[in-house]
Amino acid sequence: MTRGLALVAAVLLIALPWGLSSYQLGLLTKMLIFAVFAMSLNLILGYAGLPSLGHAAYFGVAAYTTALLSLRLTPNFWLDFAAGLIAAAITAALFGLLALRAQGSYLLMITLALAQVLWGIAFGWRSLTGGDDGLPGITRPAVGPWRLGDGISFYYFILVVFSLAVALMWLVVRSPFGRALVGIRESARRMEVLGYNVWLHKYVAFVLAGTLAGLSGGDGVDHGDPGRRRHAARPRRRQRRHRFPRERDQRVHRALATDPRPHLRGRDAVRAGRLARSAARTAGGGQNVSA
Repeated sequence: MTRGLALVAAVLLIALPWGLSSYQLGLLTKMLIFAVFAMSLNLILGYAGLPSLGHAAYFGVAAYTTALLSLRLTPNFWLDFAAGLIAAAITAALFGLLALRAQGSYLLMITLALAQVLWGIAFGWRSLTGGDDGLPGITRPAVGPWRLGDGISFYYFILVVFSLAVALMWLVVRSPFGRALVGIRESARRMEVLGYNVWLHKYVAFVLAGTLAGLSGGDGVDHGDPGRRRHAARPRRRQRRHRFPRERDQRVHRALATDPRPHLRGRDAVRAGRLARSAARTAGGGQNVSA
């Protein structure tokens, strides 16, 4: 039954893009990318029992690493993508050394605090990361002879990555390591008595989940959809300028010359009052000087 549903889902994922619009195809592509991210979170939360509020940090580290290398160093997709995975794995390894000292709600708070550190760096270091404006200008890569410029080619590339991630997860959770993670989730003390290194199993699962999240982050980089307008390239609208004060003064003077008490409204009336008071002060000052 399960294999039949998997086969039907695979057929639908292969044939569905040809009947979708470009917008719907983009949504489906993002769904597959975030499905890989959800599988990585499920590995530590569902199997190892390690709740984390900072799992998006590895997604962001891989995405920024891939994007920055693509823009400023080399457009080679494989090097940039591999560097993003390595950066996510190193970040998860460092965070795991700090976070796995705690359990329960304390683990939640530590992972959230560590992720907020990376968020502050990404948001505040505008010269490197672009801040909240992001990194525009990234073009879609070419994987060997396979050009990913159009939406369908990029979708099938993401579908291949998604399939490999599903196969990897299936192997992990069906392996003795995955069975041990389930046992640790149920009773860590019992697994210690049986001779399992509980901390090492948790740490390996933590790093593996962070690397898998980095896989989705490297795929989630905005690879420059040709049909999408860039914010950086969007011309700014010129603000509508009001009439110059000199032109308004000339109009008020003409109105005062033709009618001692002209019927003016709005700003013209306010300007006429100011000009009248200024003329009165000037005339009074001139009389004092002549006296």
